[in-house]
Amino acid sequence: MTGHHRKQDEFEAFYRQWYANGVRYGRGRHRLQQWEAEAATQEAMSQMWVKWEELREYDSDQRRSYFLCILHRRCVDIIGDNVRRRRTAAHIARDRIDHDPALRRGREPQVTDGETLPENAYEITQLKELMAKLPEQQRLSVQLEHDGYPAAERAVIKGISENLERQHLARGRAKAKRMRDEGTGQ
Repeated sequence: MTGHHRKQDEFEAFYRQWYANGVRYGRGRHRLQQWEAEAATQEAMSQMWVKWEELREYDSDQRRSYFLCILHRRCVDIIGDNVRRRRTAAHIARDRIDHDPALRRGREPQVTDGETLPENAYEITQLKELMAKLPEQQRLSVQLEHDGYPAAERAVIKGISENLERQHLARGRAKAKRMRDEGTGQ
């Protein structure tokens, strides 16, 4: 067996063993769509193939770690791309609403004479005051979660781990609920 065939056989064995695990990692840990997890795994495998000659000297655990490191970076890149696309779409939608009087009309306040307020104006004011009293990281977590961002994307936006992001959200919700229930806002 030639060196090239042995290299190819070794890589194919690695590929068979780790491709499905890579897709599961992208879906489970980073909550990617199936096609995104497959694309990230395929790109990581492509990079492994390019460097396979160097990686043949490593033991199987080191190869696995190297693969997972590449895969993790690619998953984070995909999440970042998704966040940028969502932000761009939100800005475009906001600009359309701001520039189109027909769309803007529905968002204007319903106050006409200074004495009549919308039914939920008091609750909205209270909510804004509570949010302003939350620590910045917790407030940002609650706002991003309200805007529909999943934990993985919120973590990338804030530059922290997903677990820490979930803690910020849970603590922010709990603190806002506690302040609302106490009625003091302190």
